[in-house]
Parts: sequence; structure tokens; C-alpha cells
Amino acid sequence: MKPRRYFFDGPLTENAELLLNPQESHHLLRVRRAHTGDRLTLINAAGEEADGFLLSDEHGRARINVGPRRITLAPPRLRLTLVLAVTKGYKLDDYLRPLVEIGVSQLRLVITDRSELSGKKENIGEAKLTRWNRLLVEAAKQCGRPAPPPIPQPQRLRACLKDARADLKLFLWECEKSQSLSDFLRDRNPQTPATALALIGPEGGFTREESQLALDAGFAPLSLGPAVLRSETAALTTSILLLNHFAAYDIHSDFQKSLP
Repeated sequence: MKPRRYFFDGPLTENAELLLNPQESHHLLRVRRAHTGDRLTLINAAGEEADGFLLSDEHGRARINVGPRRITLAPPRLRLTLVLAVTKGYKLDDYLRPLVEIGVSQLRLVITDRSELSGKKENIGEAKLTRWNRLLVEAAKQCGRPAPPPIPQPQRLRACLKDARADLKLFLWECEKSQSLSDFLRDRNPQTPATALALIGPEGGFTREESQLALDAGFAPLSLGPAVLRSETAALTTSILLLNHFAAYDIHSDFQKSLP
């Protein structure tokens, strides 16, 4: 049986010893009931993987000896950041996992005029953020991709647009009638940008004022077609079209390249 993957938030240095975080330690020591000498696989957010084995249980924290490192997946040609508008009930649980699996590099949240906030609070509870970030790590462990950075607290749309930095900046808007995402990708220069940022609206979409803010910030307004899509469907569709068009991951690369 192939050893299970465990996430470590840091570099994997051969022959070093490290402590897994409490959550990963609990799964290894209490759920899997691992014993000293049992083998496992370590992954991190840099796309590295290493063999390892359990040295000891130190007050509920698993101490691991790190073996040789290797790259499990070549770095993406396109680093895609998906900015999702906060929707009713913050229902991200169902589609965070597939977004990681298809190769989205980072996820961020924004508050728009049509975002439905729970109790008018703009901050999300730490327990919910912790659960979402745990889902990101679990998805990365399952599919072998690097885990995206943790999801931060949401920003107001104006602040997000002001801070946006990417080679390609898009916002998906159901009122856009002149250009679809597919047409935009077909007509643009085939050279792959290093970074892209795609903005997905809430239920009801962006307001005219918000769309003008995005235009002023250099975002290209694009449509996903005549149908009105749910936010989660729009997020997945946009990500798949972008990552597939730019061949973000090289399927012919050496997936198990050893590191010095």
C-alpha cells in the first residue's frame, strides 16, 4: 500500500527532523495509529514531496525523519488566482476541493454590493476559515498538487481591485454581451502569461458601478455565455477554460524529478 501523504508547512530538507502540526499529527497518531518506524509521504506548498518515517510521539505531535525530496509536479505555466465574491452562507465547501484539483494556485474572497453577509459581519469566523483551509490541504494531499496559500479574510471589492497585480486580469459579468471568455482566449496572443486573476461575482452579479471599478482597474469584462450560472459553476468553468487554454501544467514533464 502506498504511504499516505501528510502536509508540512515548510521546506523538506533531507535527513532533517520535523514536527507535524497538531491536525496532521492527530490523523497520523490517533486515527491511523502509526507506530515508530512507520513510513509516510510528506508534501508541502512548494510542490515538493519526500519519504519519511515516524520517529516519536512528542506530546501529541509527530516527529518525522525526512528522506530524499522530489518534485511531484512541474510548476504551473500559469498561476491562476481566483477571487470569489462572498455568497449567501459562504457556501464554499462543495467547490474548494475541485478548484484545487484542477490547478487553481490561490483563492481570495471579496465583498460586493450584492454579497449576503451573515449578521452584516464582514469577517468570517475563524472556525469556518480553518475548515476551508483544511479542505485545501486535503485536496492537495489527495491529488498531488501543491496546496494553495491559506484563504485570508475577505476584502471589500474596491480594496481588492486596487491591490490586484497580474499579467491577465478578467472579470466575468453576465451583462457583458460583446465578448465571451472563449472568444477572448481564441483571439489573444498565444503566449502564456505568468499570472492571471479572475473575478467571479455573487448571486445577482456585479452592479454597474462595480463593473466600472473593475474596468478602471484594467480588468477585461467577459461573458460565459447566455445562461445564468451559479457562482460555483462560473468559478469552475472559468478556471478550466483558462488552465486548459494555457496548458498550465506540462503533462510531459518529469513528475518524479529528484532534488539535490
